[in-house]
Amino acid sequence: PCKSYPWAEITLFPVWYLLFLRPVLSFLAYPVSSLRCRHTSIVVHKDEFYFGSSGISSCPPGGTLLGPPDSVVDVGSTEVTEELFQEYLSSLGESLFRREAYDVFENNCNTFTNEVAQFLTGRKIPSYITDLPSEILSTPFGQALRPFLVSIQIQPPGGSPVGRPNGQS
Repeated sequence: PCKSYPWAEITLFPVWYLLFLRPVLSFLAYPVSSLRCRHTSIVVHKDEFYFGSSGISSCPPGGTLLGPPDSVVDVGSTEVTEELFQEYLSSLGESLFRREAYDVFENNCNTFTNEVAQFLTGRKIPSYITDLPSEILSTPFGQALRPFLVSIQIQPPGGSPVGRPNGQS
């Protein structure tokens, strides 16, 4: 899974993001039932990391109840070691990505994946993923639906909390 180059003491670790496309509020009529929620997570050091209303969590790749991803996208590779990455995640979990900082429109799983991808590889995830919340909110229907969607706690089940002291949740 990692490449070592004989001419340098650099080890590169592969980085992917997983894209899940799921119906939003499928119990409602069109056009809402045709909307696809874009959930992303980042895979590095043999684990999947994601952000939801419970904070930053991890699991084996594809280990949430969302099932298999619709796409697995190669973001590149990183020199960031697992130890440094865990320190970085702990820092994020105490600042930008605390569980109470979760907002389905402003600070969500895609914001997290984008931030982590940039840290690891210097690359962003595509804007068609990160811009979806503002596209939805730019419509009258999106504005009307916002209070309901903000009240929903979104956390893909199946992961374990990351960076919580003494296993606190």
